[in-house]
Amino acid sequence: MTISQSRPRPDILIRDPEGYPLAVVEVNNLPDLSRNMATELRHNLIEYGVPARVPYFLILSQDMGFLWKEVKQADLDVPGRLRTKTLWVHT
Repeated sequence: MTISQSRPRPDILIRDPEGYPLAVVEVNNLPDLSRNMATELRHNLIEYGVPARVPYFLILSQDMGFLWKEVKQADLDVPGRLRTKTLWVHT
């Protein structure tokens, strides 16, 4: 999995009133997104300059999401797992 060099930024970057990054959100259409794939995608984004140390780092796919919350150095590769169908209601 690689990220195009022409796109070195996340889909959504939320900043606090002082301009510091608060949350990174990456939306990807990979089916059956696994924890390993999400971790690799996060590492790739960070290599391209996306902030690594933000309170929230969320990667969403069509059926799965992974959230890193207030990550400590030892937990950089350990996201929480979310089923996206429980995050919102389909109409």
